[in-house]
Amino acid sequence: ERGRSKERGRSRERGRSRERGRSKERDRSRDRSRDRGKERSNQDKKERRRSRERSRDRDRRRSRDRSPRDSSKNGAPEEEEEKEEPKPKREPLSLEELLAKKKAEEEALKKPKFLTKEERAKIALEKRRKQVEDQRAAQDGDRQKRQEFDKIVEESTMSRRRRREEEDKTVEKRLAEKDEQKQLESIKDHYLS
Repeated sequence: ERGRSKERGRSRERGRSRERGRSKERDRSRDRSRDRGKERSNQDKKERRRSRERSRDRDRRRSRDRSPRDSSKNGAPEEEEEKEEPKPKREPLSLEELLAKKKAEEEALKKPKFLTKEERAKIALEKRRKQVEDQRAAQDGDRQKRQEFDKIVEESTMSRRRRREEEDKTVEKRLAEKDEQKQLESIKDHYLS
């Protein structure tokens, strides 16, 4: 009996060590696949999903078209399809969870955040850039106002000049007419007298 129990104990230990070795290998392969997945770009992932969905659709069509005899021969692939199809649906967050999340965000905002030197420099540069943009915008606004005011002033001075010139012309015409009348009168006086 002792021999049998020793053999059983050894066989159990061997089985356990094998299982441990297998689980380590599985963990390693999972880690590798995770690392590979991280390196892949989003486009690659999307393309793979599309191709998988296409192949699944094809497999589904084929399985529907097959007769019951064919499905009994290849029972294993259908089981794999059944395993892949059920996906857990995302449930919307409950009201309590939303409130807790919002409260946690507010508390995180209340806490002081310590910035690195680079972050402070970046924030300072951004702040300075905004100030410069505001100053330029203010200067541009002032410049436009000045230009509009100058146009108004120029138009008013031009209109004054035109009025003066017109007045001067009318005055000159009157004077010219008076001079002509005086000349005519002087000629008449000279000849008639």
